[in-house]
Amino acid sequence: MRRVAALALAAAICAASLALRAPAPAAATTVCPSPSPSATATDARTCAQAALDQLTQRLGGDLAAALTTQHHLSDTVAAATVRAQLLAAEVAQEELTIRNLQNQIAALDEQIASLELRIDNERAQVKALARAMYRRPSSFLDILASSGNLADALTATGDMVIAGQRAHALQERLANDLVTVQADRDARQSDLDDEQATLDQVQGSVDELATIQVQIDTLTNQLAALIAHIRSTVAQLPNISS
Repeated sequence: MRRVAALALAAAICAASLALRAPAPAAATTVCPSPSPSATATDARTCAQAALDQLTQRLGGDLAAALTTQHHLSDTVAAATVRAQLLAAEVAQEELTIRNLQNQIAALDEQIASLELRIDNERAQVKALARAMYRRPSSFLDILASSGNLADALTATGDMVIAGQRAHALQERLANDLVTVQADRDARQSDLDDEQATLDQVQGSVDELATIQVQIDTLTNQLAALIAHIRSTVAQLPNISS
């Protein structure tokens, strides 16, 4: 939208330039007053030449001012257009980065939820195993007596110990994985906060383009006023009479 406004102003500059070349409407004839009936033709020519020189000088000043204003306006429009394009690219990049970070955070949240569920399941299994071990005979002799032979007793005891160790190790590994994923998630959230702050700054710069737009409008009005003044001056040049 800013670019469209800048291009519109550039078109206005072209129109103003063409207006400088347009023929001026006829103006009232300027007549040098005669101080007395005895005034000579030389006096009349001198009077007309002085008026012409004055108008020419004023026209030259107005033209110089108009060209300066037009140049300043063109530079301001060009700078505003480039700035708007750069800011638009920055905003697009920041928004893309933010979306990627949000997707990463969402994926990490799912991973965290999955790990927490697995940890809860492992805790439930450990508790079930503990209850099973609690209900079993309290001594190896009791286990041996209930098993009927030494081999079965050793196997049963070993299986219970190994199952407990594996469950505990898995629970610790899952807990460590959860800590790692949560730390990664916190880091991505920090990155997201930084990118959001950067985006806010860029958007603030976009808002500052409104100030440049005011400058462009001011210069445009100045140029229009100068063009009107020039046209008025030009209209008087061919109508000086002696």
